[in-house]
Amino acid sequence: MFAQRLGENRRTGTAILACATALAIGASAAHAAEVSLFEAWRDTGNYRVYVDGLGLHDDSGTGTFQDVLVGGPVAKAYLYWIGANTPATDTATDPTVTLTRQGAAGAPVNADATYVVPFENPNAPGSYYWNANHSVFVADVTQLIMEGNYDYTVSDFDMDQEYGVGLQIVYQDDNAALTDVAIHQGHDYAFANWVGGGELNRTDVVTHTFDPAPFTRVLEVTFFVGGGEHSNRPDQLWMLTGTSDGRDPLPTELITNNLGDVIDPNPIEAEQNEEWDTIVKKIVIEPGQNYAAFQFQSGGGTGQGLPESFSWISATFAMRAVPEPATALLLGAGALVVCRRRRRC
Repeated sequence: MFAQRLGENRRTGTAILACATALAIGASAAHAAEVSLFEAWRDTGNYRVYVDGLGLHDDSGTGTFQDVLVGGPVAKAYLYWIGANTPATDTATDPTVTLTRQGAAGAPVNADATYVVPFENPNAPGSYYWNANHSVFVADVTQLIMEGNYDYTVSDFDMDQEYGVGLQIVYQDDNAALTDVAIHQGHDYAFANWVGGGELNRTDVVTHTFDPAPFTRVLEVTFFVGGGEHSNRPDQLWMLTGTSDGRDPLPTELITNNLGDVIDPNPIEAEQNEEWDTIVKKIVIEPGQNYAAFQFQSGGGTGQGLPESFSWISATFAMRAVPEPATALLLGAGALVVCRRRRRC
């Protein structure tokens, strides 16, 4: 339910850390400090990836990830939480929550980064949270995640509205194929109906690059998106795969120049309770290709009514460094498998 809340003059590319001072906001114009998703961690190993998210629209500030199966030593784990305060001048955030592993005492988790996007615009389409600041928090919780099967509860998240929390874990498994994993993080917002929003009808492009290979591979992509309300709000996900020799720039726009293809006409559906989506795709990478680019659009697609409004929080890419099993190749060239709310892969 980010709809009717937000607006901005598109992208300054500035991250506001938890200790940053408040931004001055004009009374007659939107103001924002979006952070396009950037690569925060990458490594290659015998890895598997766990991902899951929880919408907290009940405003309890508490949610539990159940049956988190970690089959080996943890290489990297991140916890995300997102919420909003009103009015926009209220820049107080909640950079500390409690993470409790089943059977153990709760531990305070302090955000390593906080990305605050404040909005104030008297021409906003409606009144719900149109004058607010929205905050994405990211914390490295590698030391708090244990090998085994446990529930993990996030609590003590307290803002005017708590949207949701996400957990992703990269762990070692000697039985897993050698896999390259890259995690991108940020706070990229989109809402097409914002008056004077300009490029708010879409996010920036996130492009994942990798070494080409002489065989077909499958790239598994996971997106955390906060703020989605329900399946009737139109939105789309665009994609482009290709080969770049380094002389031409990588794509920075897929939608307005129709360079990419729509691979999902309605990806944001508040599938994990209102305000949260964990979107997982499998993309076939052809021999010789060395990049895959993605961009979300507010509007279009198969939904009805007001375009979806949302914050794109993270993108995780995982691809085996060796040929896929023969069964994977039966997908065919250019095929796409959609897997929603996939927890482990």
